[in-house]
Amino acid sequence: MTRLIDRARQQSLAWLVFFVIVVDLIGFGIVIPILPFLSPQLGGGTDDIAFILATYSVAAAIVAPIWGRLSDRVGRRRILGICLLGGAVSHFLLAIADTLWLVYMSRAVAGMMAGGVPVATALIADASTPEQRSRAMGLIGRAFGIGLILGPVIGGVLARSETDFMLPCLVAGVLSVFAAALAFILLPADKARDGHAEAAVDEDPSAPLRGIVKQPGLPLFICQFCFHTSAVSASVYLFPLWVANGLGWQAREVGLFFGLIGVVMVVTQGNILGWMTDRFGNLWV
Repeated sequence: MTRLIDRARQQSLAWLVFFVIVVDLIGFGIVIPILPFLSPQLGGGTDDIAFILATYSVAAAIVAPIWGRLSDRVGRRRILGICLLGGAVSHFLLAIADTLWLVYMSRAVAGMMAGGVPVATALIADASTPEQRSRAMGLIGRAFGIGLILGPVIGGVLARSETDFMLPCLVAGVLSVFAAALAFILLPADKARDGHAEAAVDEDPSAPLRGIVKQPGLPLFICQFCFHTSAVSASVYLFPLWVANGLGWQAREVGLFFGLIGVVMVVTQGNILGWMTDRFGNLWV
């Protein structure tokens, strides 16, 4: 009976974290179709768009490991809530941005607060048994799919015109605040890690990186993943500019198109990808 109760609690926690991530990613997805249009509106060029996108990525790469270590010290729930509130601040900054510097600041804050999903993933992993972990991790991928479907569509629909993007950004900020409230109120309090995990917090920060480099084949895989992610990110943010210049699309059309891409992603990852992996193997896929 105790095992059944624990399993029910673990499943409830996983679904609650799933819902928090979905709400947050919808807010993130709302910004996708409008960000490339916002920079030119404020007098920025193609270079500014590239640097704005790089600002987010660089900030996220620098700060994400820090969030992981802090979550070991003070608990996952607290860090998750802080990251969600920080994301809300970035959306509100973007809503009032009337200069390029505010756009840069907004994306820098968004990048620095981008630790929510990794921390939520760790929270689910901590609460899951080894037998349930794969299934629980699948919820994270599903949350990404739902967020990438609904977010861009909502962002495109809420964009009142090709120059008025305040409403989508405000809605994204409100959703992040709502997700933070859910995290603080509904998620059970978790304690800081002790023992081995506490020692890991105090060890040399470069130790994990050295461990990765020593793994055969892993550095090559990481390089491939970085190139792939860079290509996907470039296409996501440059595609709106291309269709705007070539086809006359606005944020609404771009949002609907990205929503369609999200549907394809969910169908592919949920059905076709598994069939291809069984038939051709992980390496070929």
